[in-house]
Amino acid sequence: MDPLYPSIPWPLLFECFLLYCVVDAFKKIAPDTADGYVSAVLKMREHRLSDYSVREGARSPLYTAVLKGLNAAKLSELPRRLTARIPFTVPFILWSFGYIRRHYPDPALQRVLCAIMAAGHAFSLRPGEFLLSPHKYAPNRILQARTTYAWFDGTAYSATEAGTWPSGSPTHFSSMLDYRKASAGCGGPVAVTANPARIRDKSAFCCVHILAEYIRGASLRDTDMLFTYRGAHVDTVELTHVMKTCAEKHDLDPDRVVPACLRKGVLTQMDLNVPQLQRQLQGGWRSAAGENNYWCRLFQVADANQSAVHNTGCATAEVIRNIFSATTALL
Repeated sequence: MDPLYPSIPWPLLFECFLLYCVVDAFKKIAPDTADGYVSAVLKMREHRLSDYSVREGARSPLYTAVLKGLNAAKLSELPRRLTARIPFTVPFILWSFGYIRRHYPDPALQRVLCAIMAAGHAFSLRPGEFLLSPHKYAPNRILQARTTYAWFDGTAYSATEAGTWPSGSPTHFSSMLDYRKASAGCGGPVAVTANPARIRDKSAFCCVHILAEYIRGASLRDTDMLFTYRGAHVDTVELTHVMKTCAEKHDLDPDRVVPACLRKGVLTQMDLNVPQLQRQLQGGWRSAAGENNYWCRLFQVADANQSAVHNTGCATAEVIRNIFSATTALL
């Protein structure tokens, strides 16, 4: 029993509250996620439960019935291809750069908006890890200027001391996040390597070059977040506008294009043979299930399997007949 509600078993009270949250915000919390929360809390309080069998996965009849109904409702929703967020890949980023340069006359604002898109893409960041939200103020969770470094020939130079940088473009950028959602708040490093194609072609897309251009002209201080404009921290408003405009121009649903879509770009463009751990580390996902939500395989699977698709000599009629003829008499 819970001391605040002595007549109601605490687990049942918690289940009812969580079910209310799920029903109230059905589009935000999946039924399976709610069930996972219930399991976690019940296990934490297992030592206080006497007539409630946690080990056997017992649930109250009300909870079980409602969860079953919610799962059935999920199955009747629109298919994921019509509801999933759309990956904001490099072609869309390049189109956005052109839009920014045409519609934002201030070069400083152009540079910071382009750098924001480059960082969100290259580091596969959640919006709250590199920009302020107009609805949520959490500056301690955002990329900071003092923990960001440009690397020249193996030597790190602080983003707050861009005046001391060597000439030319850095080979890498790195930064340290003090908080990351999937790492239980522990944070961790992020990094991006320069595009080697830029050595031959100065017009080649390179996130490192874009970040360097912005930081050299930003005069960042130790107290600044990484992305500032005229001394003020940048939020998600302008970025959202640019990305949704890009979606409309490409006949995509703008409601499915948000700053978090930058996080999907690199994973969408990865080769199929990239190890799972490498994919998870790219975006700071704790599990394969987490990164699979963002990994749109597109033609990677088709390219990898094309030899099997067009193989005329492997599964011949004789082979198939030899395998399956023995089962005929059993039918």
